[in-house]
Amino acid sequence: MIPPLVPIAIAFAVGILLASWLPLSPEPLLVIGLLAGGAGLGGRRHPRSGALALVILWACAGGLCAASSVAVSPADVSRLVGEVPQPARIHGVVVDDPIELFSPRESFDSRSSPIRSGRMGSEVEPEPERQVCVVRARHVGVQGRWQAATGLIRVRLQAPRLALDYGDEVLLDGRWSAVPPPGNPGQFDWRAALARQRIHTLLSVRPFDGVVRVRSHQGHWWLRGVYALRQRVEHLVQTRFTRYHAGLLRSLLLGQRVALEDDLKRAFVQTGTMHVLARQCTKLH
Repeated sequence: MIPPLVPIAIAFAVGILLASWLPLSPEPLLVIGLLAGGAGLGGRRHPRSGALALVILWACAGGLCAASSVAVSPADVSRLVGEVPQPARIHGVVVDDPIELFSPRESFDSRSSPIRSGRMGSEVEPEPERQVCVVRARHVGVQGRWQAATGLIRVRLQAPRLALDYGDEVLLDGRWSAVPPPGNPGQFDWRAALARQRIHTLLSVRPFDGVVRVRSHQGHWWLRGVYALRQRVEHLVQTRFTRYHAGLLRSLLLGQRVALEDDLKRAFVQTGTMHVLARQCTKLH
């Protein structure tokens, strides 16, 4: 006997694939799914027809998830950008937990926490090489004109002078562009991966560009608690474990891309499990 979840999972996956291959809009899928759901619930006299209707319902649900991820509203900022980076100003709110990426050449102390020498010989954490976050746009300034806008923007700050946090309302200067497609057949499709998170625009903020925090604590209070707990876990992992184990734990538990030891990366490659780390670290990097 086939487990009941197997046809549902297959139908959901087929719906995602069809929506990825065909230009399907969310509205017809929603209508078909509702009709199929009603037919399935009312198909007690004809179990096979009812089961088929429920399979169609789950296929429409999968297609709806895929189609809605690539659907772009008329006010989305991605409609203003092109493939070539252009200067832009963004006013928006940080909607995730920014991740700081350090240089792989950083040094480590005896407990393998990142350090650098201060003026008096003290040891403090190194300056981040990059900070990556997602900003929900409220207004954009292009060619000296401001206009209301919506949409998510993946922001990369190079050598940031101001560390951003979740819920910060910010003004950013930089260069934005559309997410590039894969350059070669079989290459990782970064555009599709970010589109599933409803991100279609990139903004690069260089060290000499402007970064202003207008206000703080503009996000949800419960998400602030979640991200504070994540930062606490990151601090405990980084200070209580060696560099060898801390890097692996941060990659698997927190989805952070950190510098791993060569023998550890080689072990993942030899066992064919490197995709485990890759999937954990594709959110923002």
